[in-house]
Amino acid sequence: MEIKGLIALCSKINVHSEINEKTAPLTSIKVGNVAKIIIYPHSIDALCEILSYVKSNNIKFCVVGNGTNVYFTDQNY
Repeated sequence: MEIKGLIALCSKINVHSEINEKTAPLTSIKVGNVAKIIIYPHSIDALCEILSYVKSNNIKFCVVGNGTNVYFTDQNY
């Protein structure tokens, strides 16, 4: 249920998000599986609002830059 709220928040603050997105194309080594949601914040303020939401709802998350030197395992996130 928290993911639905996160999707709603992204929509409200006009932040692009992708549901059940493959992670491999996002990394330099092209390895990975599927993430429940990937969020592309457009500003520091948007990032802070999203981080506040995920922390207050105990949603596991990982902040990743350009995907260089990142390895996602084959399990879903």
